[in-house]
Formats: sequence, structure tokens, C-alpha cells
Amino acid sequence: MQIVVVNSDSMGRGDAELGTQLIGSFLRKLWAQESKPDAVIFYNSGVKLMAHGSRVFDGLEGLAAAGADLVACGTCFAYRRTGSSPRPWWQSSRDGAA
Repeated sequence: MQIVVVNSDSMGRGDAELGTQLIGSFLRKLWAQESKPDAVIFYNSGVKLMAHGSRVFDGLEGLAAAGADLVACGTCFAYRRTGSSPRPWWQSSRDGAA
């Protein structure tokens, strides 16, 4: 079983815009590779990527359509109070998914 963990809404330290571009590129590369992960788990600020309006929507939607389970920490999502509801394929640790 291949699991990818995303704990931030950006990748690396330094320029925030670059970090956002990098995490988006990373998720799209996961989607494009032949062997997709079985699950992608999001926690801490990584749950922001699953909110409506996320700049990485295409990559996440592609992974979900390819059969990857996208799992968000419900506590983290509530704490972040993103102001938007999660995507239809969102699963919460409160739902027993993680």
C-alpha cells in the first residue's frame, strides 16, 4: 500500500508563492505517474488544499478519479476554519477514515 502524507499547504520554506507552486506540481506528478498512491492523507495546514477554491484542485480531483483515497484530518479542517466546505470526495478522520 502506497500512502502519501501532506502536512502543509506549501512545499519547503522560503517564498510562499513558490511553495504553493511546488506542492501543486508535486500532486499533479503523483496523478500523472503510472503507479498512483492508494491514499493521500492531509493534516495540519495541508487540509487547506482540500478546500473549495484550492489552486491544486485539478491534481486532487485527478487522484480521486484514479482511485486514490483523499483523507483529511477533520480536527485540522475544523481548526483551520477554511470557510468552505470540503470537496465531495473528502473523507474525515471523524468519519473513521483515518
